[in-house]
Amino acid sequence: MENKEGINLIKVTAVIVGSVIVLGLGWKISKFLGIIPDFSDDRLLKQKELTPQFYIDNPNLKTISGSQALQLVNDFYNSSSWYNDREEMFVGAIQQAGSKANLSFVAYLYYAEHKMGLAKFLDEITNASEKKEIIKAANRLPNKV
Repeated sequence: MENKEGINLIKVTAVIVGSVIVLGLGWKISKFLGIIPDFSDDRLLKQKELTPQFYIDNPNLKTISGSQALQLVNDFYNSSSWYNDREEMFVGAIQQAGSKANLSFVAYLYYAEHKMGLAKFLDEITNASEKKEIIKAANRLPNKV
């Protein structure tokens, strides 16, 4: 099927549709691999349990001891090297906290120890897929054990 100028409309349509599909897949894969930043990256910074504020507002929900929390602070900090599987170590530390209140207490101590927020620290050293797994792990925690 050709138009007046002799252009095959079926081929042109197939090329346009194919190009859009290839570009869309390339975009998704690039975001997944962290090559292109995910524009929702600030979600990590907005996770209330990764900030001290949740603990400050609800100190009675904390069930973890100070020494356990400091161990998790050290686990987070020491997991930041390039040769570690950071995602698994961060998710493991989040799970060990046991609750959102405990994780927020860890964030409180992290700031006291390193003068940097835990959420900001994680945001700076992780890629998009690692951020996504950290957010999932934090969201799975109950508010209180």
